[in-house]
Amino acid sequence: MLNVTGNSGIKRSREHLAQCESVRGLAILLVFAFHFLGDVYGYKMRPDASYLSSFLFGGDTGVSLFFVLSGFLLTLPFFSGTPLKLGKYLRNRALRILPMYYLMVLVAGWWTGQWQQVPKALAFQELKISELFPMGAVWWSLVVEVQFYLLLPCIFLLAQHKLGRWLLLPLLAAGIHIYWQISQVPLDQLNQLDGWVNYRNTLLGRWPLFGVGAMLAWTHVWLGPRLQASQLASRRWPGSLVLLLALLLLAVVLHRRVAYLGAFPAHALWFSHYLLEAIGWGIFLFALLHLRPLGSALLVNPIFHRAGLWSYSLYLVHTSVLFLVGGRIARKLGPLSDNPQLLIAVGLGLLALSCAISAATYHLVERPFLNLKKRRWRTVAAPVQG
Repeated sequence: MLNVTGNSGIKRSREHLAQCESVRGLAILLVFAFHFLGDVYGYKMRPDASYLSSFLFGGDTGVSLFFVLSGFLLTLPFFSGTPLKLGKYLRNRALRILPMYYLMVLVAGWWTGQWQQVPKALAFQELKISELFPMGAVWWSLVVEVQFYLLLPCIFLLAQHKLGRWLLLPLLAAGIHIYWQISQVPLDQLNQLDGWVNYRNTLLGRWPLFGVGAMLAWTHVWLGPRLQASQLASRRWPGSLVLLLALLLLAVVLHRRVAYLGAFPAHALWFSHYLLEAIGWGIFLFALLHLRPLGSALLVNPIFHRAGLWSYSLYLVHTSVLFLVGGRIARKLGPLSDNPQLLIAVGLGLLALSCAISAATYHLVERPFLNLKKRRWRTVAAPVQG
């Protein structure tokens, strides 16, 4: 995926992909913590939250990190000069996301009996929070991802032609204007059913987060080799400083919305915090990919890597585990918020159960289609290699 040749280039590419897998694992663990703690304490502001605990109570920042990662990984081949093959691109995206997602949609239809909502979900139309609950509670982000998947090749097809590149400028200006309108909705319009606020959980409201990932991919291709060859790559303190600055930015943003607003008020009153989080995660990834910060082994490790492999299944199943199993445990044991030790034990148990289910669905549902994608690539590539 990198515009480099030789074994060293291949090695760096694999290392970077392994790092991204671990970061994806971090993202899903943050999302799990957010939903678990939200179910226990409610999604309200917590004035007693520390800067560190804000990463857990504000763990939905993991969704912002997912969007940055998608922007990075999907634009990286284009910036590297890989020719766009639209059929292959769309097939790979479909093999990656559709099997597990469609399985969960069918399970949700069976569990809730809301079969009239199934066609809507299969077509990646946004659902209300009460529709196909609890399975469908997190599907809005997949809708945004799919919208990005469809827009991305259009952008790069335009970028291949001189006239198309000129057209991208007014399109970018329009996108910035629309995002500004969406993020700056006046208080008296927040409850309107036909206003800008309804586009917040669409690509129109989240495209800058993917844009941060795309900027990181461009930096990775054009500046990455230079950074690798510079003295910065051999010293630990520059990377450690950049990583620390990224974590400080994230801590300040997350603490403000956790301690002073809460999840839903922050979404309504301070929508731009998602972009600030994305910038923080972009800097975080830059330090991890191009520099050698101290403590990187705490972030790139086998546990996070495994969680990253299972992250898609884990994202789709964890809300069901929390609602169905966690809710039953809470009704039997009483409020978990009154017993920190029990809270931790139950949280780890629910996480283990979610991981076990996700490991099974990854190997039984996701992996066969991922292997099919790899086999089709080898079939196409084999004559060229011979």
